[in-house]
Amino acid sequence: MKNVKKLLVLSIGIIFSSCTNNSKSIYKVDMDQQFVWQDNPPSNLIICNDAITGRFVCNLNSINPYSSTFNMKSENLLRRDFTEIVVSGYIKVLSKGAKPMFCLELKDSTNNCIEYLSEAFSDERVNEWVYCEYTVPLDEKDRLNKTFLYRIYGLNSAKETTLLDDLCVEFK
Repeated sequence: MKNVKKLLVLSIGIIFSSCTNNSKSIYKVDMDQQFVWQDNPPSNLIICNDAITGRFVCNLNSINPYSSTFNMKSENLLRRDFTEIVVSGYIKVLSKGAKPMFCLELKDSTNNCIEYLSEAFSDERVNEWVYCEYTVPLDEKDRLNKTFLYRIYGLNSAKETTLLDDLCVEFK
């Protein structure tokens, strides 16, 4: 009888803890992880003395305009009832004229781009780390289609240099 009670209490605890579980999926990458977890890290990962986390940042310029890229098939998400994606990170423009942005590409099963979305950020605060965030609603245009691939990355579409650190993709 004692074992039955213990099992019942344990089962109820598991049920309640799963009901109150955080309803987010968060994927974070500081550039140090990108550097050390690859045999041949991208050449635009550079040492920066004032990086937000660690020592490495992503250097975005006309030679290397793209950051590391998040690639996830919708069908591989743990849940599919999210309502938005929040892309965030720290951006530091080194001179006026830089055009940093976060980008989201939705691709179908044949790798065709179904939708391209982006949010550009200001270059007004030069040589200063600025936290930037871009929110994309998922409950529009069938953006949760299970055959879609989410490609998310940072981009600088100008020749002036921008640094990026602590890129985060959060499904809410």
